[in-house]
Amino acid sequence: MDFKQPQIDEQYIKLLEQSNLDLKEKTKIFTFKNILTYSGIFILVFILVYTITGLNRPAIVFKGKLEAVRFSPDKLLLEYHRKFYKIPLKESKKWLLSQNCMLTVSGDKMQFDRISDETSPDFGLFKLFIPSGKHYNLILSDGTHILLNGNSQISFIDQHITDQINVKLQGEAFFKVAHNTAAPFKIKASEMLVKVYGTTFNLSNYASQKYTQVALLKGSVKVETPEQSQFIVPGQQAVLNSKQKLEVKPADFTQITAWIDNSLYFKSERLIDIINKLENRYQIHFIIPDLALQNLKFTGKINKNDDLLQFLKILEYTEGIKYTIKNKCVTLTKNHQ
Repeated sequence: MDFKQPQIDEQYIKLLEQSNLDLKEKTKIFTFKNILTYSGIFILVFILVYTITGLNRPAIVFKGKLEAVRFSPDKLLLEYHRKFYKIPLKESKKWLLSQNCMLTVSGDKMQFDRISDETSPDFGLFKLFIPSGKHYNLILSDGTHILLNGNSQISFIDQHITDQINVKLQGEAFFKVAHNTAAPFKIKASEMLVKVYGTTFNLSNYASQKYTQVALLKGSVKVETPEQSQFIVPGQQAVLNSKQKLEVKPADFTQITAWIDNSLYFKSERLIDIINKLENRYQIHFIIPDLALQNLKFTGKINKNDDLLQFLKILEYTEGIKYTIKNKCVTLTKNHQ
C-alpha cells in the first residue's frame, strides 16, 4: 500500500489539474459571452436613452455650457425655457442647439447657423437682455444682423414659421435684415408692427421715451399700427407717439445712429429726452423736479470718450443748471441766483 500510494496521489493530482483547466476554459468562454451580451444590452439602452433625451435636448442644451443664474439687470443674459443664462464675453462656446441648429457665443456676438431647413416644434423662445452701457451683436440663421443698444431686450425664435412674428423688441436696435421677398421679416415694437423685405434700419421704443421710432436707411419697410398702415422710403422715419398717432417725416441719421459709435447727438431736443439716453449710457438715474427744465431744448454732441461730469458742467456754465450727485442719482435744478 505504501508503494502504490504515491501513484494514486499523482493520478489524483493530474485529474484535479485537468479539472481546474476545464473549469478555467469554461469560465473564459462564459465571461466572453456575457461581455458580448451585456455590451449589446448596454448599447441598446444607450441608443434608446440618447434617442429619447435627444427629443428634449433644447431644454438641457445649456447645462454645463452657459452658467444658469438669477435675473440681474446688470448682466448680459439669455432666457431660454424659463431659465436665465449668463453669457461669457471672454471665451467662445459652440454647440448643437438641436438636430438642425448650431449656436456660437463668442465675445460680443451670438450667432445661429441652420444645419437643415426642418422646423422643431419644441425649439423654444429665446430672450436676450442687454445691460445699460453695453452693445451686443445677434446674428440669426437667415443672415439677419441685429446690433442691440444697452438696456434693451429682444425675443425671438430662430426659425421661419409662416405668419409668425420673428422678433419682439423693447429698447433699441440697428437691423440689417436678409432679403426675402416671399416672406417678410416681422418685428413687433410696442404697438408698431414692422414688416421688412430686406432692409437696413434703426428701431427704438424705450419705455422711458414714450414713442416708437423706425428710421429707414435703405430697402423697404411697411409700418402697421392698430389704426394705420404705411410704407416708408429710405431717408424717412415713422414715429408712433403715446396717443397712437403715426407720423412720417425725414430722418436725421447723424442723431439717430450716433449710439452705434457710443456717442450721443441731439438737435433741438428736450432735456428729459437727452436724460433718458444718458441714463442708459452711464447707468445712473436723473431727477428733474422742474417741468419747465425738463422741456428745455438743447443741441450738441457727447463723444464716446466724454464723461458725464463734463456734460453736467456744460449745463451749469451755459444754462445755470445746478446738479447734485448722490448714490448714482443726479438731481438737476435751475440755479436762480
